[in-house]
Amino acid sequence: MSAEQVRRELQSLADAKKATMVKRFFKTGPGQYGEGDIFLGIKVPRSRQIAKKYISLPLNQVKVLLDSNIHEERLVALLILVRKYAHGSDKEKSDIVRFYLDNLKQINNWDLVDLSAPNILGSFLMESDRSLLYKLVKSGNIWERRIAILATMQFIKNGEFSDTLKLASMLLRDDHDLIHKAVGWMLREVGKRDLALEEAFLDKHYRVMPRTTLRYAIERFTERKKQQYMKIKRQPLGSNMVKRLQTPMEYVYAALLLHKLKQDITEDSVKKVVKAAGVAPDDVRVKALVAALSEVNIEEALKAAPVAVAAAAPAAASAPAGGGAAGKKEEEKKDEKKEEEALEGLSSLFG
Repeated sequence: MSAEQVRRELQSLADAKKATMVKRFFKTGPGQYGEGDIFLGIKVPRSRQIAKKYISLPLNQVKVLLDSNIHEERLVALLILVRKYAHGSDKEKSDIVRFYLDNLKQINNWDLVDLSAPNILGSFLMESDRSLLYKLVKSGNIWERRIAILATMQFIKNGEFSDTLKLASMLLRDDHDLIHKAVGWMLREVGKRDLALEEAFLDKHYRVMPRTTLRYAIERFTERKKQQYMKIKRQPLGSNMVKRLQTPMEYVYAALLLHKLKQDITEDSVKKVVKAAGVAPDDVRVKALVAALSEVNIEEALKAAPVAVAAAAPAAASAPAGGGAAGKKEEEKKDEKKEEEALEGLSSLFG
């Protein structure tokens, strides 16, 4: 039994027409998350049948399939691992999990994550230390972050929700829609089993939650309740927070840096960054900054703020040509005011 046998069987099932359709669905264009992925056009049920047939394939041959550029070969490799794990001894399960973690870079599309993470990593961590998920959730790799939250599906099925909610809260500032969807999906799964708990989480975070996450999370709600959440006013970007707290820019830069590195923005982490810049941190200002950021979706705010700045510029171009010096001066004042308001909107984000 070899990887080459599996490949030949998959090639015999290839469907060029379906492959073309699937490529668009999995975003394989230049710059998209699935760029370079090659599809044969084989449906998942057929892939499952092949995985069942080749469950005894040695791990070194599974590795050959997993290293392939062909999507269905990687998928079958992972489905074989799922079946091996389900029927394996404790030692075999440990070996499979180690193999899985050693090959995370090949688990690089959403279906590959979703069909494997809960059944392998999630199952293993039911009885093991879960700190690994809190490392993966901070990864710069989107698939590792998705693995972290999807692995908790197994916990949810067993009535354990705390890790899902903790990881979900850590991902609320994530900038990728595939993470937004995954988080919303897991919140919905929690709600199927404990609606009150899901609603409590939403009530705490809905103002800063990405709209996609919210829509996925409330999918099973009544239409009336859906509208209540979707119509609620979002966290304002242009408040007077910056004036009230008078936060120096080094604190703002510290928060931005931590956000960019996908690190938690805590009092300790902000102080460390500020100290590294050669400034003695002010405890009161740090505390105020962190408190202000706890209810703000930074990524959404950063996307919105530059639009406000750009919107200020066309105003000058649209001013009447014959307004004279007085008109010109008045327009300049208006432009300055708009730019100040736009910049204040961004600054206020950081308290």
